[in-house]
Formats: sequence, structure tokens, C-alpha cells
Amino acid sequence: MVLARYFTPDVFGLVAMVNVFYIFFQFLSEGGVGPAIINCNKLTKNERDGIFSITLIMGCVLSLILYFSSSLISILYNNEEIKDLIPFVVVSTFFFSITVLPNAFLLREQRYYVIAFSNILSELTGLALTLILINFFEPKYALVSRLVCIPIVNFICIYFSSRKTEFGRPNVGYNLLAIKPFLSFSIFQYGYNIVNFFTRNIDSIIVARVLGITSIGLYDRAYQLMRYPLMLLTFAMTPAIQPTLRDKINDIEAVESLHFKFTLQLTALGIAASIFVFFSAQYIVYYVLGEQWLDVIPLIKILSLAIPIQCVLSTSASFYQAFSKVTLLFANGLFTSFLMIFSAALIMEFKSITLMCWLVVAVYHISFIQCYYLMYKYIFKKSSIKYIVSILSPILVILLFVYYMSDAA
Repeated sequence: MVLARYFTPDVFGLVAMVNVFYIFFQFLSEGGVGPAIINCNKLTKNERDGIFSITLIMGCVLSLILYFSSSLISILYNNEEIKDLIPFVVVSTFFFSITVLPNAFLLREQRYYVIAFSNILSELTGLALTLILINFFEPKYALVSRLVCIPIVNFICIYFSSRKTEFGRPNVGYNLLAIKPFLSFSIFQYGYNIVNFFTRNIDSIIVARVLGITSIGLYDRAYQLMRYPLMLLTFAMTPAIQPTLRDKINDIEAVESLHFKFTLQLTALGIAASIFVFFSAQYIVYYVLGEQWLDVIPLIKILSLAIPIQCVLSTSASFYQAFSKVTLLFANGLFTSFLMIFSAALIMEFKSITLMCWLVVAVYHISFIQCYYLMYKYIFKKSSIKYIVSILSPILVILLFVYYMSDAA
């Protein structure tokens, strides 16, 4: 709300381009280590420090790769200004990488208050720094400074807080082979992270490449507005699912029953949020972003229709991880990635940001069916038809209602 009034869509669009690759290198640096550690029951000090060294080395290597890829990234986007911002993202990538292990320790023990405090403090510090720097530097440098400040502050808080966990605060170690027992789990999680990146961001890359910097600025803000209800409804719950289920996975029927009730309630909340965002889009954009962002209104209306199904889908990965079915998680990612690549091809042909929004909504609904077919067949060992119908039926009714009301208006 604050930054949207200080920066234009062009500046947001430029930083959004850089942020796509920051997210990509986040996925690479995480490497599946976090979920693997959450499932771990025993870890010696020597193994802990060896794994931490792996994440440190990974951060250094990926940061260098990103730095030397700046020219390729600028060519991809056909924008030379990108090169000026890449060094900021290089620093961010390193600090994100070395936060992975201590953050996993805290998640494993469900220290959510500590993680929440770290996130809030880092976001507020990043905001304050941006508002200070805008008085002394170009807007693009002031805005991208958040991408540096947030992971640094978050690392400091998370790292020192991990001292009180069962495995303790990690240090640099020499037992690099300690990662070996986790590879069978991590390799498919790593693959899923990479595929999931392309699934979540190929739309932004194509919009930026085909439609330009202003369009990606508008699309990025619309997508972020759509994600705010998801943050409130599911993002706080998702990290808690895998640690909570760690001791319950032997009772599959109980977990399935819990999953059914949990996601059904999320669907109801998501439907309510979707209706609110759709019919209040004009007021939300005006009061949250300001007058210069009014072109976001039709985009957020379309994307709001994906909120209910995204509320459910965003929790699915944690259930796969809890049962160590990361191969299936990887398959889900490949399927959704294929759909997004097909959608991107259509955008390159028709060059419509509105069509991109509709395609995103369609992709998430198709992915839902595939994702839960696999979950029910291979994890819960039962038919998925009842579950899929129970979730999709109210969503489709609401979509028809919204379409009818908007058409009548």
C-alpha cells in the first residue's frame, strides 16, 4: 500500500522482472533440504554443520552463476536496465541459501512465532530502508533494496533463534557427505522446486517479454493482490502441515479425514474471499494501490476466480512431503508446467494480458484434478471422485454466479 504510492508501474515492472530470477535461485538454493530436515528424526552435530556448509557453498555458487548471467537475463527481457539490479539479487540469493537449514529446524519444532517475528521485522526493515533510499537514489535502486534487506535481516533473526532447537545453531563444518542420506528425498523435491518455478513464473516472463515493462508491472500487482487472501488463509497454515503430520502418517484414514475437512473449510473461505475481491476490485485497487494502478481492476477480477482452488492447491505439497511422496509432487509440477507453457505459447500468439489471466485460472483448476487424483490413488489409497466433486461443485456454482452477476451489471 505504501510503496505503490511512491513507485510507478514501470519501476515495479522492472523490479518484478528481477524478482522472477530471485525466486528461481531461491528454489535452487533450497534444494529440497528444508522438507527433508523436517522429516528427519536424528541429526548429529557433525552432520548438521556439514549440511550447513553445503547450503553455504550452494549460495556462493548460485550467486556467482546469477551474477554472470546478467547479460543473458537482459537479452531474455530485451531490457538493459536489468543488469543494474542483478548485483542486489546476488546478495539476496546468498543469504536466502544459508537461512534454509536453521529455518527448517524452527519449522520442524513448530516455532511459528519466531519465524513470524523474523518475517515481520525483515519486511518492516526493508520498507523503512526503501523509503529512506528513495530520497537519495533512483527509484529502481530504492525499490530493489528491499530484496537485499529482507533476507539479511531474516537470516540474522532465524540463525540466532535456531540455537534453542533440538539440533541447535548450525556452524561451518567439513562433513559434506552428511547430505547423502537426504538425497533420495531432496532430489525430487529439488526437481519439483525448479519445475514449480517455471509453472509459477513463466507467465510473468512471457508478459514482460511480449507485452513490455508496464504490462508486467500491472500483472505483477494484480497477481499479488490475488495472493493476499491466500496469504491470510493458507500461507500461515502450509508450513505447519508437514511438521504436524510427521507423527500421524501411519494412520492414513485419520489423515485423509483431517485433509478432507480441512480443505473443505478452506474452499468455503476461499469462495468468500473470491466473491469479495471480485465485487470490490475497484475499491481494493483504489485504496490499496492508488489512482495510477486503476488498470489493474479488470485483471484482479479475473484472477480472483482462482482464489478458492488455489487455497486448496497451496496445501497439497505439504501432504505429499509428509508422506515422502516427492516423486508424485514432481510429477504434479511437470503436468502444471506443461499447461503453463501451452498458455504462454497462446499469449505469444494473441498478445493479451487479459487472456493470460483467464488461462491462469483455467490451469489451476485443471491442475487441481490431476494433483488430487494422484494423492488419493497413491497416498490415501481410495477413489478421488467424491473429494474432487465436493471441492469443485461449490466453486463452479460460484463462478457461474459471479459471471451472471457481472454480466447483468
